[in-house]
Amino acid sequence: MDRQSFFVTGATGLLGTEVCASLLSGISNTDGEMHSPTDSIIRVLVRAGSVEEAATRLRSLWWDDERLKNAVGLRILPVTGDITQERLALSEEAYTSLRTDTTHIIHCAADTGVQQSRQTLWQINVEGTRHVVELAKAMPQLQRFTYVSTAYVAGTRGGIVNEDDAVGNRFYSHYEASKAEAEKVVRSAGLPLTVCRPGMIVGNSTTGRTRNFNTVYYVLKLMLQGKLPLLPVSKRQTVNVVPVDYVAKQVVALTLHPEALGATFHLVAPADQLPQVGELVQEVIRWAEANLNVSIRQPLCMPLPLLRNIGKHYNVGEQAKRHTMLSNLTALMPYFLDDHRFDRTHTDRLTGRYQMEWRKFLPSLLSFACRHNFMRLSDKTIFQQAVDRRNSSHYPITYYNITAEGIKRVTGREMNERIAYYVSCLRSMDVKEADRVALSGINCTDHAAIDQAIGLVGATSVPIYYTTPADELALLLRKSGARWFFVGDERMLQNLPAIDSDVKIIPFGPLEKKADLHHPTPNTHHPTPNTHHPSPNTDHLATIRYTSGTTGEPKGVMFSFRQLKWMGEVLTNLLPWRDRNSEMRYLSFLPMSHVVEGILAAYAPYCMLCKAEIYYLADFQQLAKALPIVRPTVFFSVPRFYE
Repeated sequence: MDRQSFFVTGATGLLGTEVCASLLSGISNTDGEMHSPTDSIIRVLVRAGSVEEAATRLRSLWWDDERLKNAVGLRILPVTGDITQERLALSEEAYTSLRTDTTHIIHCAADTGVQQSRQTLWQINVEGTRHVVELAKAMPQLQRFTYVSTAYVAGTRGGIVNEDDAVGNRFYSHYEASKAEAEKVVRSAGLPLTVCRPGMIVGNSTTGRTRNFNTVYYVLKLMLQGKLPLLPVSKRQTVNVVPVDYVAKQVVALTLHPEALGATFHLVAPADQLPQVGELVQEVIRWAEANLNVSIRQPLCMPLPLLRNIGKHYNVGEQAKRHTMLSNLTALMPYFLDDHRFDRTHTDRLTGRYQMEWRKFLPSLLSFACRHNFMRLSDKTIFQQAVDRRNSSHYPITYYNITAEGIKRVTGREMNERIAYYVSCLRSMDVKEADRVALSGINCTDHAAIDQAIGLVGATSVPIYYTTPADELALLLRKSGARWFFVGDERMLQNLPAIDSDVKIIPFGPLEKKADLHHPTPNTHHPTPNTHHPSPNTDHLATIRYTSGTTGEPKGVMFSFRQLKWMGEVLTNLLPWRDRNSEMRYLSFLPMSHVVEGILAAYAPYCMLCKAEIYYLADFQQLAKALPIVRPTVFFSVPRFYE
């Protein structure tokens, strides 16, 4: 077999990721013949400023799959581009390489948001597909163009939908209409075509992994939170879900199957194997009792078919919709009052009958979703994710400085502005990725903002306890290699003349007014820090936390960007489910250089979708007075304070 070269769009999405995994593994047919041989090349389109940045994005997204992660740069070759641009915004070199070498295209890229604006959906789903098709037409070696459509291009017509049926004429959302239009584009292009139409894709049936917790996940989340007393559907209503790994394997197998050429396939579960709403509810209730220790009231199922048309009229509005509980449920109604029955004749003939055992993989889906608190997975660092969370109006994060002068409130957006100020300071001082930046000071929003700013520029933070003596301070600065030192405490400032170091000292907080800084003043307005600048490699060093030195010379414990995000996620899972989904109040009083305090307060709140209030206590001697004021719902301390 000649060497195959695949071009995959949407590889940073859920289905595209699984397609790449299936291509790496190879797909064997019923006769045992191996398709997608292990020496095939997989080129994937990634929006990035450079190939190196694209590779970093992929490794960040695929960090928990060693095989995928390690294949980047070897069998999986990132190509920078954008499907919404002419010629995919490819460089001349990349365009020539793709045009001359590609044997198979698998076009997975799509915007699946039913609440997106028509313009956005058309730009990505229709124009993006048109651009991929134009590239495909210029490929002399192309053997197959596989387009991943959706079963819902059937539109508003109900009953049995055959695989050979044309797309519908009326639709329940702009998403459906845009996918139908895109399917027309590929069908009229004269390419060696295979069309795959999956149902509602959910996570991997083994790991539960997914990227977005939308469609059925939204309803599951509301159930687990006890916010869904009524389901406006019949208990016998089926839910057209299908796990992503099944879809991906069939997409790859059909791409390589000679008899799939020119055919259309419904990648859905047989109708008699789909979960019914009543069954699904019972399984979720049982799982929640056993795994979350929560008792969920049985929702009342009351069929309200009128809501399907209400959802349709809501979805076909031109503009993007606000995401509220009511709007989300309204948008999803057509898919939970679904009367389609998707035929699988072609699919069964070429791939065999699918036995979907949803009860077996539902626990994996629920476990993964709850572990990530139903938050979208992305390649963003915890620092970039924190910027987004602070901008949230639905789940706001508010900060408070508790000082001798009183309590000062800082909103999430104000915190982002302060972080932007420190980002500009760091960049004006030429701080770059992997540079070491020390900081020391009392617990306050400025200390937290500097730590966040250091992470946003990809540098390495070195927090130091503010009562560290001069000789040990000099040792830590030397060992860490720090070239800049943010100081926010008078006690530390007094120690600085005693150290022999060329480290640049930058006072912050109240001390900042005493320094002659050639930087913008903190009250100057700055834009929210850009979370879309190139992310650091997730395996690069994010922070060094030094031990106390009570049993010998302090040792620096090193944490990567990936580890910080992982720990933030894990720490939230130590909290009971109800607490994770209620208003959180946290009191930060232990030194922020402390390895647990510096992670629990600094990163974990941004891994939860709940309203949060974070209080910083400047003097932990005032803890007894602060506790009844804050009344924290989450409290971490060391034995001496409990004693």
